Amino acid sequence: MTKSDLTSIKNYLKVDHSYDDDLIKEMILVAELEIAEAISSSVTVEELKQDARFELAVKKQIKEHYEFRGDTADNQRFPIVNGVLPIIQQLRYRSDTNED
Repeated sequence: MTKSDLTSIKNYLKVDHSYDDDLIKEMILVAELEIAEAISSSVTVEELKQDARFELAVKKQIKEHYEFRGDTADNQRFPIVNGVLPIIQQLRYRSDTNED
């Protein structure tokens, strides 16, 4: 992960302080793995990073984790954000057609 990756995510989250940087870095790694594994076990994060849709999906997933990190079981949350699911489907299709 580069400094520009962190800056881009922080801009998306509208975070202008640095005391959550370590948390956000961890969330970036987790979100990338979550989404990559939801797409296909035969594709890597590095391959997916070439597609802007993957980057947007990661940002959306991180935003969900970041904004609702203190919520309790009183709120229903899904492992993958609804706005990310259509992107995953598109990338699955792309991955499937590339394997043929």
